[in-house]
Amino acid sequence: MDALKRKRGVEKGNITKALTWINSIDKDQVTLVYLKNKRAIIEEYFTNFKALQGQIEDACADDAELALQVGEREDYENRYLEVVSTLDNIVDEKTPDAQPTPTASSGHSSSSHTRGAGVASQ
Repeated sequence: MDALKRKRGVEKGNITKALTWINSIDKDQVTLVYLKNKRAIIEEYFTNFKALQGQIEDACADDAELALQVGEREDYENRYLEVVSTLDNIVDEKTPDAQPTPTASSGHSSSSHTRGAGVASQ
């Protein structure tokens, strides 16, 4: 389980770096395309974390250890949501037609919206 926790630590570090980055960017200088690509990378961090965290939780020997690990999951999810929510708000502000940014749960395709948004940025 130590190896899994080390790998999880890398993903936790990635989301911390993303949070630091999103709070320090110049919103006027960053493009929509860059923001959307950065979001895709951040989503990959979350996917990796979920897989590792699931393995860690499955390997817990007792309820106390599982409760601790569930807390780790909740903390990570909250930081992830803070990053992507802030990022999506910036994208919405920069989008000329002011349509909300489609999310994975919306069920809408964003391919045509993404092409147009990247060209109209800055």
